[in-house]
Amino acid sequence: MDYSRLFSQPQQNKTAINPMPPPPIPDPPPLLPTRQDSHDQTHKDGSPSQIVGEMLLFLNEALSPRNPDLTLHKHQIQALLDQTKKLHTYLTSDKISADQKIDSILERLDRLDRRTLTPAPIIATPSWADVTTKKTKNTATTKKNQSSKTSLPAVPTNQEINEFKPASVVIRTPPGFNNLDKMSAKDITSQINQILSSINANANSQPVDIAGITILASKDLKLLTSSRAKARWLLANKHKWTERFCTDLKTFPSRFPVLIHAVPINFEPSNQSHLQELGIQNRIDPSLIQSARWLGDPIGNGKKNGSIVLHLLDKDIATKIERSGLFLQNEFYRGAHYVRSIPQCFKCWKIGHTAQWCKNPPLCSKCSGNHESNTCNSPSPTTHSCCVCVTQEQASSKKTINTLDEKFAHPPWSETCPQMKQATLSRKRRRWNA
Repeated sequence: MDYSRLFSQPQQNKTAINPMPPPPIPDPPPLLPTRQDSHDQTHKDGSPSQIVGEMLLFLNEALSPRNPDLTLHKHQIQALLDQTKKLHTYLTSDKISADQKIDSILERLDRLDRRTLTPAPIIATPSWADVTTKKTKNTATTKKNQSSKTSLPAVPTNQEINEFKPASVVIRTPPGFNNLDKMSAKDITSQINQILSSINANANSQPVDIAGITILASKDLKLLTSSRAKARWLLANKHKWTERFCTDLKTFPSRFPVLIHAVPINFEPSNQSHLQELGIQNRIDPSLIQSARWLGDPIGNGKKNGSIVLHLLDKDIATKIERSGLFLQNEFYRGAHYVRSIPQCFKCWKIGHTAQWCKNPPLCSKCSGNHESNTCNSPSPTTHSCCVCVTQEQASSKKTINTLDEKFAHPPWSETCPQMKQATLSRKRRRWNA
């Protein structure tokens, strides 16, 4: 701040008439910077050296010739006193903070003196052989630790999973079968095991036996065994022991159909001599060829060749023919997998079984009554109304059903029937053994 203007003397009027002018009034002494902006700047800078510099500049100006009377007003003295107090405050605070820092340093030094000093271990300079050996060991250990942490346990095989699971097989009984109602489970199990032992039933070099039985609500017989191999043997060879156990429980061997393409029509599937010749040419036991039939009617359609459905009693032979084909009259014919249609019962009109093995109440396809269709006295309708869909709707709704609704306008054997579609999809991956 320029203090020179505060001490400048006003010029006297040389043209004054009075030869004895009064003594000049001295200028007021210089002022310390007491403006708001000056105080703000001082507080902002906040250094004691700046405050001292301003005070020295003020005193020098007060003692200069610009202030000949060497007088100070009250507010100037007050401003100088304020600056002195401020300087004292700064010096006192700095001293306190310095004392605190010194105390903190002394306290840390005292803690370090009381601490027990441990000498650092002496590390020898390793050789190249030590470095390479240690690196190899660390790498192997790290890989082992990582593999032990991240590796998952091995997935068990199907044999290990099924080792302790009880296997079962269901033997279908004919409608009205009640021969086992008066027999206990212990007696049934004992008799079946005796029959299996008498025919030397073996699976994987182990005798086949059952652990127990369960009679289902449908009167079907469920057998429980200790392994799946035994259960598969009981199902594949059910025709060998079921009739010996009960004369009314006669079952048929499982059949595995194979499709043979482009067979000439001079081959007669119903002729046993032709089937025996087919087995001999392909080194197949003729007794394993149960039957054969034409797919469709190639003879009636005037074709020279057609496809034959060959029913075998051995699954492995059927699979081999599907993949490799066979010879007929010294000519090779390719084989294919035959997808059998799901059977439909004409008694209850449900799929998955035939009327011979049906245990459900009858359902008429003409009037949707609780009787068989061939005994119904109602005339055949001109437009069919699906008895399966109508019955299902009546069971799920309490309202009166309009049988003339368009959604019922199809026969129960139609492929467009919603109930037929749903049942077919649910059994699509299941194999049907006749």
